Amino acid sequence: MSNIERTASAITAAAALAAMAPGVAMLLDIVEIPPSAAQLTKALSLAVGVVAVFTIMILRRSVERIGDRTTLIVCTVSLILGIILAISYYQVSGRMIVDFVAFGEEQRVILPLSPSDDLQSYEADFGSYPEALVNPIVGQEVREKIEQENGSTVPALIFLVLMAQISLLIAIVVAALKFLSSNREAEAEAP
Repeated sequence: MSNIERTASAITAAAALAAMAPGVAMLLDIVEIPPSAAQLTKALSLAVGVVAVFTIMILRRSVERIGDRTTLIVCTVSLILGIILAISYYQVSGRMIVDFVAFGEEQRVILPLSPSDDLQSYEADFGSYPEALVNPIVGQEVREKIEQENGSTVPALIFLVLMAQISLLIAIVVAALKFLSSNREAEAEAP
């Protein structure tokens, strides 16, 4: 096995490890996940990473036949899309996941994407959702309203994180496979 093949194999192995990184990061609680969806998201992320890598490996021959220009376009678009989706996840989760301390306990709620006028009035009256949530008079009522209305937020967050992972996986694994294929062709042509 030549140095180029070893390098290409190392890149492919690194891509496979990178594919599992988001799932591992979630399992280790490095990436913030809404509590009600944490276990589901961790399992989905790990499964998506493994399935995506195996799918691309199964389609390896097809990927190797793709032209260099097409590979560049696929990898670039996938990378940009993955970065945009990851940034979107962090922005949305940063706005929608609210941590607060009530009754001496750290708690977390997930705000709805489109809160009702009633829920928005609590934010206006108290200055912020955390302030409304810790209020001894209306805090429990605010928590209940948030839980009733946040049904669309959790799937949106899961969608963003999984699509970011898939996009980044495609970019990394396709580039690694194409690199490996190109090096094999170059070695075959060398005298």
